[in-house]
Amino acid sequence: MAHYTGADQDFYFEDVEMEEVREVNIPEDHPSPDTTHAGDNDGTSIPGGITYRNGCTATFVCDDGEATWDALAPGLTGTLDYYPLGKVSTKPHIYGEIVITNRTRVVSYSDHVVFTITFNFVGVMTETTYILE
Repeated sequence: MAHYTGADQDFYFEDVEMEEVREVNIPEDHPSPDTTHAGDNDGTSIPGGITYRNGCTATFVCDDGEATWDALAPGLTGTLDYYPLGKVSTKPHIYGEIVITNRTRVVSYSDHVVFTITFNFVGVMTETTYILE
């Protein structure tokens, strides 16, 4: 399982940076697709017969997390660009199409928000590649 933690991670969804991701888990298992548990957004679901990684999670610790929380609603499908060691040349870059299946607000106080999302890669996911600047 790929498990990344730290403050230097960069997480983009549909080319918009999601602030202050702190932990991402990407399981290596490939269970059978479950087309019943995706978020309901005008019928959006995980289509059958696809290759994806199930139950990936990302935890965010945001000073002002409402924009990030709102941007990662269950049922949304889009492009993920994830840089576990920061968006720097020669560092890992993981990307692919994902569907967000769940989100949970762990803590909310003042303007600080801690929350976790669950997402699945749909279609083909590129493993770790390296970017050049």
